[in-house]
Amino acid sequence: SIASKDIQRAEEVAWFFVDLNDVYKQMHRVLRKDGVAGIVIGNRTVKETSIPSSTITSELCEEIGFETIENNGRNIPYKTIPLINSPTNEAGIVGRTMDKESIIVVRK
Repeated sequence: SIASKDIQRAEEVAWFFVDLNDVYKQMHRVLRKDGVAGIVIGNRTVKETSIPSSTITSELCEEIGFETIENNGRNIPYKTIPLINSPTNEAGIVGRTMDKESIIVVRK
């Protein structure tokens, strides 16, 4: 788990999703009945732990009252950052960067 490796980083990740949930609540508040919204999000890896951001996003939106209409994954076209980086900044330790994203369509 992230917390077993870095408690501060785990708290940052948790707060990211709290903030993101606040955004989805505001989307729900301002969207008209039967209105649709598109969300583009990529799954992340933090401290060698995969975070299923697209699944979490769908679940958060449904808890608020949205209906998930579509959740399609795709490769990120024209990616300009490297496919591999050094996530720990330690020599010889490399990891893949985000190369896929999900397009989630929700209806109020």
